[in-house]
Amino acid sequence: MRKQTKVVAVASAAALLAIGASMTSFAATGWVEEDGTWYFYDNDGNRVEDTWKKSGDNWYWLDSEEGGAMATEKIIEDDNDIYYVDANGVMVRNSWVKVVNEDQDEDNDPAEYHYYYMQSNGKAYKAPDSNVTRFRTIDGKRYAFDADGIMLYGWVNETSERESDENDWVIGKLFLSEILTEMPYLKGFSAK
Repeated sequence: MRKQTKVVAVASAAALLAIGASMTSFAATGWVEEDGTWYFYDNDGNRVEDTWKKSGDNWYWLDSEEGGAMATEKIIEDDNDIYYVDANGVMVRNSWVKVVNEDQDEDNDPAEYHYYYMQSNGKAYKAPDSNVTRFRTIDGKRYAFDADGIMLYGWVNETSERESDENDWVIGKLFLSEILTEMPYLKGFSAK
């Protein structure tokens, strides 16, 4: 009887070990929702981070700052390009995006919001470097963008920075045909 009990115990232990080993082979892969947050797992059961994953016709960013969670309502900087994902985590394409300016009180930037235009590939229009302003025509209207993809408005200096301080203005003369007009213009710019 003791021998039979040992055989049954050994067989049971072997079965449990086999079941346990097979359970690890069934680790989650692909999209998994955990406590209301979406993650993507590779074939080894590891969370994927800092990459785009496609589902259906849409692209989603897996954010390493959030442990691989699908990003939502966020500017994404990837490989020197700028993207935006909406509240559903979907990469925005062919559309304007309005984003709260988190640096409003810093960098002499009074704007409450920043505006970006996301192209058909999801990338924001932007200037090639900080010393250049890029102009684009969108729906028949011209817009200027800086190197961060932010739409510029108002008066802009030669380095694509918005100027709003009254100390930056001087009175100059503007010749329009034969009309002489005095008007303010930015320091450093010619009134010719």
